Amino acid sequence: MRVQSDRDGIGARVCVRSGNTVQHATVRSGESDLSVNDPRIHFELGTNAKVDEIEIRRPNGTVDRISDGEPDQFLTVAEGKEIVRATKAGKGGQ
Repeated sequence: MRVQSDRDGIGARVCVRSGNTVQHATVRSGESDLSVNDPRIHFELGTNAKVDEIEIRRPNGTVDRISDGEPDQFLTVAEGKEIVRATKAGKGGQ
């Protein structure tokens, strides 16, 4: 599949479902002369032990869904390829 959206996912809407909790966030970019913002988005699972589903909707209309994710990790998701890298939080991911 040819990637059609922004390489860094800017503008993508991410929805995470974990138990009865549903959270949304948008991937953003922002920087100025003296600062750079972390483009990663973070979700708090609370007492939930796993992620039921991650849905990524890109501005061009493509949608990727990932099921049964583990908590406490940083995911790199390529358009149409699902997870291309998973790094445990605190182990080189920060």
